[in-house]
Amino acid sequence: MEVMPKVVYTEEFRRTAVELVAGGMSHKQVWADMGCSMSALQS
Repeated sequence: MEVMPKVVYTEEFRRTAVELVAGGMSHKQVWADMGCSMSALQS
């Protein structure tokens, strides 16, 4: 069984995601556009 490496998001990536959500974009749209999982965005 192959283990997937843990993805580490940069501070800039996280800040951008927060700004998009704060600006009114839905969580679903942000994770789809940024290519991360919903659980990663929620974290």
